Amino acid sequence: PEWCPLAMELHDDEKMHLNTVTICFGFTYFRNSPDLHQLAQNLQNAVARYRNDDQIAINCVLNLQYDSNDDLHMNDPSSIAAFTQPDKSVIRSFFGKVIAHNIKVSILPYEQVTRRCGRDEGMLENSVVAHCYTDLKEGQSKLNAFDHFGFLIEGQNSLRHVFDNPELDTPILASSSAPGTRASWEEAAYSLSLDRFWRHIKAATPEGDSIENSYYPDLKAQHQSTIGLRSTRLLNSVRIPKSGSSALSVTARALSGCHPDGYPCCKFPGDPVGSCPRKDLMCSLVTGCTDHRPDYDGDEAVITTLRDPVSRSVSAFFYHYPHTSVKHGESHTWEKFVENIQSPRYKNILTKMLEGSYAYVGFDEVKHTVPRAKARLCTIAWFGLSEMPVSSSMMLYETPQFRKLLPNPVAFGLQASDATAAEHAAEEKDVLRVNSD
Repeated sequence: PEWCPLAMELHDDEKMHLNTVTICFGFTYFRNSPDLHQLAQNLQNAVARYRNDDQIAINCVLNLQYDSNDDLHMNDPSSIAAFTQPDKSVIRSFFGKVIAHNIKVSILPYEQVTRRCGRDEGMLENSVVAHCYTDLKEGQSKLNAFDHFGFLIEGQNSLRHVFDNPELDTPILASSSAPGTRASWEEAAYSLSLDRFWRHIKAATPEGDSIENSYYPDLKAQHQSTIGLRSTRLLNSVRIPKSGSSALSVTARALSGCHPDGYPCCKFPGDPVGSCPRKDLMCSLVTGCTDHRPDYDGDEAVITTLRDPVSRSVSAFFYHYPHTSVKHGESHTWEKFVENIQSPRYKNILTKMLEGSYAYVGFDEVKHTVPRAKARLCTIAWFGLSEMPVSSSMMLYETPQFRKLLPNPVAFGLQASDATAAEHAAEEKDVLRVNSD
């Protein structure tokens, strides 16, 4: 929109033509921050005044509702040059007129973001433009997206705490079953993953083919359908202790196609005793489904979960041996904790396991190094963060190795499907009866 420029671009250094610089939403990245949340609120309130066009709205909102705290003179080439970076991008800074918050905008040069329009509207067919705009656009897709993801005014009351607490690991979603209300974040994330999955599968299915042939319930079904089940190892689970390793095991079994669903791998009766509810939960499809001994020799995809080392160390210290040096009957004192974290056996667990060693092997300063751990991390198909379980689960099914797998609710911390859950309940009842006998 020429009436709301954020800057002017020196497109031709010789002729010094000044071209309008604005934000194009199709190429925009946002930083998750309270200031950005406030900008999103302002955009939502203003978009209807600009023909429901988000591109016009964001540029005009920054022009009209914000002041610039930099000294850029629009019609002065030397001033514009001062705000132009070596890569020809333009950087502007703004602060709110009503609510004090800051927005920094970095705009790429026109030639870096051009794209060809695949439209059939005459001259646009062979044109290369930065924004494909025609009179046929009514902004309805944006309104539908706002409505679906809970950004409309009437659906925001239940989401207010998310905007007030951006550090929360929660997607901004409204309940699909009750508009204007908020489902649990796990349910919302699972619902969104299903929506993304079906859109991806439908788009990837060739015309005339059945959509049922384009996806699989698990890796076992996928391998049987494509190359045959040549190996019993379909997935590698690296279980870092006290980093959500049990939940990782549940996810690994679900991805691989182990049954019954919704349980971690474990050897009955478990360690500690009673932690494993069944005798049939080991699964040969998953490498490393129990214990904390990584094995990177196979070619199957590797998954793991990471946790802040400080939190992980504290949690392990108060767990049971061998995860801590404190044995049964001993007290958990500060002196014992210091001794624990300085012990070669219990220090740098993540680094040791990413390098390929057993979690509680003695630390080797030559072998167990950060560069080697980072190099390993770059080869892992997916890793979750214990502090961000919801976001991690959503990213799981965006990973190339798993994009053709139907999202499983147990990977989001939810119960297995209704039929399977009922089966679990009956089976657990039988286990309890046998144990009591």
